[in-house]
Amino acid sequence: MLSIVSIIFISTVLTFIYKYFNRHFDYWSKRGITGPKPVIGFGNNLPLIWRTRADVDFQRMKKYGHIYGYFYGDLPILITTDPNLIKQICLNDWPNFVNRSNHVVQSSHNHPILCHNIDEAQDTDWKRIRSIMSTAFTSAKSRSMMPKVRQCLKQLTTVMDRYAASGHTIDMLQMYKNTMMDIVAASVYSLDLNSAVNPNHPFIININQILDPKWYRTLALILLPQFVLNLIGMKQLTDDTSNEYFFQLTRHIISQRKASTGTGSGGNGSSGKRWDFVELLMDAHAIEDQTINDNNKTTEDNYRLYEKGMTKYLTEDEVIANAWFLINGGYDVTVVTLSFATFELACNQSVQQKLYDEIMTVVITNDDNDQQLDVDRLHNLPLLEAVVCETLRLHSPTIMEGRIAKNDYPLGGRHTGITLRAGETIEFGIYAMHMNADYYPNPEQFNVDRFLPENRNQLTPYAFLPFGLGPRQCIAKRFAQMLVKLTLATLVLKYRFNTCEQTDIPTKVHISSFSNAPKCINLKIESR
Repeated sequence: MLSIVSIIFISTVLTFIYKYFNRHFDYWSKRGITGPKPVIGFGNNLPLIWRTRADVDFQRMKKYGHIYGYFYGDLPILITTDPNLIKQICLNDWPNFVNRSNHVVQSSHNHPILCHNIDEAQDTDWKRIRSIMSTAFTSAKSRSMMPKVRQCLKQLTTVMDRYAASGHTIDMLQMYKNTMMDIVAASVYSLDLNSAVNPNHPFIININQILDPKWYRTLALILLPQFVLNLIGMKQLTDDTSNEYFFQLTRHIISQRKASTGTGSGGNGSSGKRWDFVELLMDAHAIEDQTINDNNKTTEDNYRLYEKGMTKYLTEDEVIANAWFLINGGYDVTVVTLSFATFELACNQSVQQKLYDEIMTVVITNDDNDQQLDVDRLHNLPLLEAVVCETLRLHSPTIMEGRIAKNDYPLGGRHTGITLRAGETIEFGIYAMHMNADYYPNPEQFNVDRFLPENRNQLTPYAFLPFGLGPRQCIAKRFAQMLVKLTLATLVLKYRFNTCEQTDIPTKVHISSFSNAPKCINLKIESR
């Protein structure tokens, strides 16, 4: 039987624990900002166990409006779906919001290498890395990758030809996963994977472990304080064993290419030049080698040179971190977009036929009498553009995006009555905004007419942000768009997509905080 003293002691301890974990949970309410009520230990993350982040954000927007506050664990975050506020933050006042915010679950901020990737880099480091990496995504550089992309698409159509001949159901999600894995490996490292034939390649095994992390790691990053995470060696969501595979792969390729050229400068010799992203990053790393390692200059001399503007370099860790980022960042968005676009075309046969007719206008015949697409003219196809945009709106792979305020900021020029304090995070509910009936009538309907040239003047400005907005928008936006358009056009040219008994209508989506990925896209295909 517990004594009165014991009961009082236990009650006191429990009260202390309760107050400790709730000490910040009045953060928004005492500032007059509405939002969902948080739960001890989880903040407002508990519904993510059984519902998608996309659906949670959308329902909260309907309940609390265009601005509300919530808690990611115990971190207070303001969220908005107002296009005008997003424009002000990302364009007009972007110097105050130069740094991106990634949730602790997705962040690599505490990782000694991955903290150097372009998504995590901040302030002047980000500006330097961005200016260098931007040169890798020019139209000319993207076109130089096209032979690799075409080869990967040829491997895809070889597999799909067998499904078309047999009449068997095909999971287009898995087809796109294999192909985008091949394209990412070829574009970043010049590796020839052929994932459909070699599913047990270490590259594939390790990237799958990164893209599909263990649930208990997600829970630990939400619930445990930083000092406990440090004690157990958990630096970020993904397991370091898989990360280390890609670190070593990048180091090996850098070393191999330097040795093969004999220049020690990242592959500037003519014999070893490769057209891939690692080579382009190595060219920038070579500048650091040549400047920092110049025996005729002291460290202070080099620092002064950098102060005068000679900062177009990457360290080896930055090359490794950004190669890793290109692998992981470029995969999910293209897979999700292509999967849903194919699904919607199968469900909307008239749109699919019109798209086929449009694609036929940019088909050219090569010397071997084979039909090929004129890549340079693909971006001029209005219906193809509309299909891709409407897919990105209705099935947005990007659910949210965040920024950190450097200084106190009156949101909306004080019209909202809210001041975002220095160091606070504001997120943009991109998926929720894309599904808002105020901006898109009948938002749950796939309607490509919204994005046709003659109707674009009816769109709400800045209410369509699949790749973000402003200087910190997705650096690979143009390459991703070109890749999606070329892949989709190639397949629509060769096959007709149809729904079948195994097709989930509507599609079933993974419960995930990070993307809006379907579980499968089962269809039937016919050769044209």
